[in-house]
Amino acid sequence: MTPKRPILSKYTENPRKEKIGKFFPIEIADSEEDFLKRPVSPILPVSDISDAEETVDKLNNNMIQDELKLIQLLLKATKESNVGLANKIIDSENFNTMATDENGNIPLHFIAGYDEPEVTKKLLEKDRDSIYVQNNHGNTPMHFSTFNDKNENTELLLDELVNQGNVSAAFLKNKKGYTAMNYSESHTLIKAAKSNNLEEAKKAYSEGAIINFQDNDGCTALHYSSSTGDLSVTEFLLQNNAEKDIANNKKQTPKALVPIDKKHQFDILFGSYGKEQSR
Repeated sequence: MTPKRPILSKYTENPRKEKIGKFFPIEIADSEEDFLKRPVSPILPVSDISDAEETVDKLNNNMIQDELKLIQLLLKATKESNVGLANKIIDSENFNTMATDENGNIPLHFIAGYDEPEVTKKLLEKDRDSIYVQNNHGNTPMHFSTFNDKNENTELLLDELVNQGNVSAAFLKNKKGYTAMNYSESHTLIKAAKSNNLEEAKKAYSEGAIINFQDNDGCTALHYSSSTGDLSVTEFLLQNNAEKDIANNKKQTPKALVPIDKKHQFDILFGSYGKEQSR
C-alpha cells in the first residue's frame, strides 16, 4: 500500500538533495513535561483541581493573572479530548496565546502536536500570528505537528498560511536546518520502509526525508526495512548513509531485527557498507 503523501510536498519548489546525518526528534511529551515543571502560583495547584471548568471560572472571576495555570488546564483538556473545556479556556480573558515557557514554546506549539485539530483551529482564530512563532530551537507550531506525524493539524496550519498568503513560512528552518517538510517526509520514508515500497522511499528521500530520523520508538527507516527482510529498500537506505549502529528504545540495532532466514544475506549487505561510507 502506498503511504499517503505529506501535506507539504505539493508546495516544494526546491527539494533538499544533500545527505544529512543523525537527528533525534524532540518529543512532545518531554517538551510538555518541561513546560509543566515551571514554577506556578500556589493558588489552585493542578493536583488539587477537582472541577476544571469551575477552576477556569475562578481564574477569570477573581481576575487572577495566572497565564500558566490556564495553559496547564488547556493541555490537560486537549490530552483528554475535552474540546468544549479547551475552547472555554482559550476564550478566557486571562488566556495569553503568546505566553512562553523556558524553551520559547507558546500554547500553539504544544497543541499542534496533539490529535485535536479543533483546538488548534480555535487558537488560530484567537491569534493568527501565533503560527509564525519559533521557539528557542527555531521550531514553529508546524514543526511540532510534523514531529508526531499529525497530518490533520499540519494541513490545518498550512491552510492558514495559504489564507494569509504566506506559504513560504511553512519552510522556516529550525536550528538543525530542518523544515517541517523534512519531518513530514521522514514519516513517509518510515512508512515506505515498513511496506517495502522502494519507489516511495526514493521519492520521500528526494523530497527532504531525514535518512536517520527516529520515530517515537527510536526506530529509523533502516530498522523497519531490516525487520521486514527487504533487501532493496535496505540497500537504498545504506547507499544514502543510513547508520547501521543506531539503537532504538529497546536497544536494538537494525541488524538485530533481521528475520532469521535473511540473516546471511543481510550480513553480506551490511558488511559491504563500512564506516568509511557514513558521513
